[in-house]
Amino acid sequence: MFEEGRPEPDVIVVGAGNAALCAAIAARLQRASVLVLEAAPFEQRGGNSWFTDGAIRFAHQGLADVRTVI
Repeated sequence: MFEEGRPEPDVIVVGAGNAALCAAIAARLQRASVLVLEAAPFEQRGGNSWFTDGAIRFAHQGLADVRTVI
């Protein structure tokens, strides 16, 4: 699959949206070699991140949890 003599990555991440890049970062923090593949044109990269308009989504258990971050 890869060129002869070139080391193969430990992890291959397909896509470059928020979840994919978080996975790539997590793998690197564990000292894995990572290859990120993105097929989208430059203007469309980032997966669904474009639709968040800069907002951050996170899990919460109710309004009390949300108040701590706003």
